[in-house]
This record gives sequence, structure tokens and C-alpha cells, in this order.
Amino acid sequence: MNTNRFKSIARFVPSASLRKAGSAGIRKIVQVAVPGLCLLLTACGGNMEDPKIELNPHPKMRYAVTVALENAPGPFDSLTAQGQFEIENKECAPKQAISSLHVTPVGRLPISLTRSADGRYQGEFYMDGLKDENYFDLGVCHWTLVAISVRAVAITTTFDAPLYKERLLEDGSDRRFFSNTTYQKTPNGMIDTGSKIKEGLPDPGASFSIYISAKDRSHD
Repeated sequence: MNTNRFKSIARFVPSASLRKAGSAGIRKIVQVAVPGLCLLLTACGGNMEDPKIELNPHPKMRYAVTVALENAPGPFDSLTAQGQFEIENKECAPKQAISSLHVTPVGRLPISLTRSADGRYQGEFYMDGLKDENYFDLGVCHWTLVAISVRAVAITTTFDAPLYKERLLEDGSDRRFFSNTTYQKTPNGMIDTGSKIKEGLPDPGASFSIYISAKDRSHD
């Protein structure tokens, strides 16, 4: 697939001109100014103020990330990757008054991707990229990686492929398979999480995949 160089964005602003007939590869994108860190809360309600989440000023756990779109039936409008983090010690956050559940923040760090000569996309991220802090005066909250998430968008369909931390540490890579039919019909607003195995699709012969790998480069 013929693709152009891609720059990482945290949000994508679509344009009708992006999918003109005859053009190929990943289309021109609109880059918007956003912070390097996105923060969400895993529970709603309550009067707790959003904690000020900061980047780790001295991260050490560097990983080289590779993403490949294999046998895709056509171009995509955008390709993004991010590290998704959660707090592993929930007791460092306050409980909800009604549910008694701990309200913990979720961090997302964009991963900048650049197309390499072999058609794959390269980037890097730090597994310890978020700063552990005592956000709620209940003890230090410790961040842990949940997954590296890659999203390829075609018109209004998003193809979502994760590389979970467990798989990253065991094998360093994973692949998710998707149906060509879903790509071609592009159901409005659909998020397709694909299949772990090609045989899990209705027509395994008419499929494509998103490959993700992350290699430890902390000692390079």
C-alpha cells in the first residue's frame, strides 16, 4: 500500500477532501494543538477535582514501537497510537460516597509514528512515562501500562488493535485481524476490534491485519 509520511496527533479533524477518488495511502491530516497527556476518570459523579497528572521528568523504560498495516484493501484516513495507563493501587484514591468505589484517573500518552522505508511505522514510548504522585493525600498512586492501542480510521469506521502489557512482556508483539467487508461497507461510527485469529472472521481469505510490536530499548 502506498502511504505518505504520518505525524502523530492526539485528535483527528476529518475533512471531506481526504478521501478523493484515486488517491492512495494515508491522506493529509489536520493537526491540532493538544496537550501531550489526556486524562480521564473511570467513574462519574462526586465533587473530587481532577488531579494534576504530570509526565515523569526522568523516564527510563524506553520501548521502540513498530506498527504495520498488512494486506489492507485500501487507504486509511488516519493512524494513531497511544499508551493507555491506569492506577494499579486503587486505594490511593478516594471512594465514591454512594458506590464506595475508588475513583481513579486514566492516563493516555500519544505515540508519535513515522513511516519507515519498509512501509511500517516506527515510534517510541516510555512505560514509566507518567509521574507517580500522592494526588489525593492518601498515599502515592502508581501508574501501570494497560496496553498500547493503535487505531486506523477509514471514513467513519475505526479499526482498533491493542498490544496488552502481558503480551508485550511475554512476546513483544501481537496482531489483530479484520474483515475486508467491514472496511468496504464502513458502517457509520463503528469501532471494530477484530479477531485474534484470522479463522475467527466470516471470510478469513478476505482480511487484513494490524501488527504491533514493542521492544525494550532501555539499555541501548
